[in-house]
Amino acid sequence: VSGVFSIGDRPPDPVDQQPPTVRFLNPLGGERFNPSDNLMITWTATDNVRVTSQDLTLSTDGGNTFPLTIAAGLDGAVQSFSFTIPSSLQTEQARFRLQVRDAAGNSAQSLTPANFSILPLADTQPPTVTISSPTEAQVIMAGQPITVNWQTTDNSGIQAVVSQAVQFSFDGLRFNTLAS
Repeated sequence: VSGVFSIGDRPPDPVDQQPPTVRFLNPLGGERFNPSDNLMITWTATDNVRVTSQDLTLSTDGGNTFPLTIAAGLDGAVQSFSFTIPSSLQTEQARFRLQVRDAAGNSAQSLTPANFSILPLADTQPPTVTISSPTEAQVIMAGQPITVNWQTTDNSGIQAVVSQAVQFSFDGLRFNTLAS
């Protein structure tokens, strides 16, 4: 009795032990993007047999963690991805990570070489101020203290009201700062 053997016209396929290779082409780091920008992410991923699956994630802490999944299970032939940056996202330490796998289970990953920035949206609307006291028709006696009440608001909270000044004018043309 002999052991189990096979008869065929070719030797069995070699076991694939070579991991894929992957490298980012864009972004590479140092770039500055704005929320709502459409960012074209490009890379090269190759394998001695074939890349079968790819996952793209985003870090906002310089590559320490990658909590934001951008795309999972991309086909191995994909070499780019269009990403619209969410309007709520801002960081000075953004990096992408691409993890690639081949059919044998070998894997590799690449990070963008350096951090890139996602800047906050520009605040183009000025804050508003409403003075509730004194009123326009109010008469104040000379020598009496004046209580000034006001409220300031900003449109979106992106940039809060960072300073205020109370000014006074006798003629409506020249103003003196009383407090700031």
